[in-house]
Amino acid sequence: MTPFTLAQVPERITGSAAWYGAALVKRHDWIETLSSAEIEELDRAIRRLAGRDIDLAAIHAEHFQLPMLAPRLQRIAAEVLSGRGFALVRGLDIGRY
Repeated sequence: MTPFTLAQVPERITGSAAWYGAALVKRHDWIETLSSAEIEELDRAIRRLAGRDIDLAAIHAEHFQLPMLAPRLQRIAAEVLSGRGFALVRGLDIGRY
C-alpha cells in the first residue's frame, strides 16, 4: 500500500464528501441500523466460520456468505469509499463479538 501524502489532498472537496457536522445532525441517511434478520444472518455466518480452522486473513466471500446483508454492506462501502466517507452502523452488540 502506498503511503498517503498531503499532496493527494484535493484543494477543494466537493460532492457528498463536502459535509459539515451541523448539517449532518439534521439528517439520518448516514446512519445504518441493521434489522434483526440481518443480524441473525451475520450470526449464522459467524457460527459457520467459528467451527472451521481457517486463518482470519484467508477468509473470502465464499467462506462468509451473507445473501441478504451483502448488497447493503456493498452500498455502505461504496458510500464510505466514494461518497460521504463514513457511515454509522447500529444494531450490533459489540460485547457479543
